[in-house]
Amino acid sequence: MMKLLQRMALSLCIVLFASPAAAQAEIDKVLCPNANIWGASLFQNICWSQFYPIRLAGFDVFKDIAPPDASRRPVCACGGNLSKGELPMVGITSGHWRPVRIIEAVRKPWCLPSMGGIKLASNATRGDVNLTGGMQDEGNAGHKVGFYNINYYYADFLSMLNMLNASKCNPGGTVDFDFAQTSAFYPQWNNDKLGAILNPEVSLLVSLGQPLIQPVDCLATSAIGQAKDDFFLTAGCWGAMVPFSGVVRPATSTAEMWLLTSTRFLGMLARLGMLQQTVGNDALCGSQQMPILKKSQYMLQMLYPVPQSTGGAPTAPPPPKDSTNGGTQVEETDLSALSDRCTTAIGETTLKSMEYRMRPATGEDAVFLLWQWVDCCVGVSP
Repeated sequence: MMKLLQRMALSLCIVLFASPAAAQAEIDKVLCPNANIWGASLFQNICWSQFYPIRLAGFDVFKDIAPPDASRRPVCACGGNLSKGELPMVGITSGHWRPVRIIEAVRKPWCLPSMGGIKLASNATRGDVNLTGGMQDEGNAGHKVGFYNINYYYADFLSMLNMLNASKCNPGGTVDFDFAQTSAFYPQWNNDKLGAILNPEVSLLVSLGQPLIQPVDCLATSAIGQAKDDFFLTAGCWGAMVPFSGVVRPATSTAEMWLLTSTRFLGMLARLGMLQQTVGNDALCGSQQMPILKKSQYMLQMLYPVPQSTGGAPTAPPPPKDSTNGGTQVEETDLSALSDRCTTAIGETTLKSMEYRMRPATGEDAVFLLWQWVDCCVGVSP
């Protein structure tokens, strides 16, 4: 905390006393930070325990949470045409979690923290909110409105490392790191009214009563640590899945805004045919169309500003200390001890592992590693 206060004080001094160019450069560093996710820190910060369970031939080699629809078949066969004398590829089934994408939730459009904090374009203002996002007061409405831009990268680390790289186990896209999508391409992203027109299910959500659906989704997801696909119109505790917009009304917390806008962007990509279903028996020989996002297929892990690398619970007992200020206040609760996982299911309450990771000014943008369950057929025949 002391280092954070010192950095904020230094930034303030630069803004007050430095040249306009130097002051603007310092402001840009705050509004478009360098996430420093590459190098040795990347392997230190990846949640390696999320690789489990590994399912082979229908059996869990290591037990943990897998999607409810994950394949339990022991053997599989793909391709072939016996009438033409072509034999199918016969093999055993494999299912596993793998880190496949990087998602950034940023205040400034075209800001790329994963690429060193570079900006590809200048800011603009259009739509409902200023494109420089975050949380803002919304006039005299008495509540806050939030907005985040989303960047989306291909980053299948297992394929890059030639691990579990069978042809049927590729979740799609390139095996290299590549910038794939940004919300700045989509005109409805900063205008929720336009987004409502493009998403007719918004009226269905309102008629069914989001206040009734969302709490059930929130409690069910948080209780088992697994997203519920039956509630496809809501993202659990985070809010409504539609419209496909980066505008969040009312905005409750920065962590929920990061996660909700990231999930909405995934939902939009699925609707546009850019995401595929890779879980289930139907996906063993190749991914399937997924017009409605299958939430249980994904897990999110934070890489920045505070990595979710070793789970919420500390690995060793903390040194004894007095958190009551000499007995004058209630003892502090260690929020990190509420969860022993280092990934978050879509819709899971942010109180378990996310809420305390935001940092004022220097950590109001977020970088997530997206984990995806992949069921595939690993061939054993020629």
